[in-house]
Amino acid sequence: LINKETTMPSVYIFQHGSKDLFKIGRTRGNVEKRRKALSTGNPVELRVFDVIETQHDNVVEKYLHQRLVLSHSKESDATEFFAISADKLKKCLQETRDFMTDYLPLLEQTEQLKEIAPVENFKEPDDNIKKIHSELLEIRQKINMLKFEEEVLENRIKQFIGKNSGIEGIASWSIRTASRLDQNSLKEKYPEIFEDCKVEVSNRTFKLL
Repeated sequence: LINKETTMPSVYIFQHGSKDLFKIGRTRGNVEKRRKALSTGNPVELRVFDVIETQHDNVVEKYLHQRLVLSHSKESDATEFFAISADKLKKCLQETRDFMTDYLPLLEQTEQLKEIAPVENFKEPDDNIKKIHSELLEIRQKINMLKFEEEVLENRIKQFIGKNSGIEGIASWSIRTASRLDQNSLKEKYPEIFEDCKVEVSNRTFKLL
């Protein structure tokens, strides 16, 4: 049963009426109140399709969005709508729950270890960790090669766009202006303020050998 009244952090899946169109988002409040708020002014009522209660709502939401990226709906500019059949979505949600059962505890344990200052000692690897190490190296190699392939395809689209703002229904290529802090200028002009505002941060750095 879906607990619509939950106030736990949750990832909600709302169906757009009876269509194969779903909104996937997250809330730290009441799911039913969130549904009603999103339905206000909407000609088609949103219905609760599923709810995943989790303290890691941001992780689960991001995972689902990435899994369903090819099903992203073009009917809306919002990034949280996905066009997919109910049966396929149910299967995806079950697979997500299964994956998170193993992944989230591992994530929590690793986050705790990040805060611990390591002792000056290297452990001897066993056969299992050697296998994991080999698999991770292979995956990273594939990711690196895919990044190059991604860049080639992206540049082909940019070449097609040329001096225009984009391609209808495909992509946009526009100017975005942002402000950032110039640390070198701040250090040079106001060294005392720079030193006063500095914060020392320590973290564990992971590197494959």
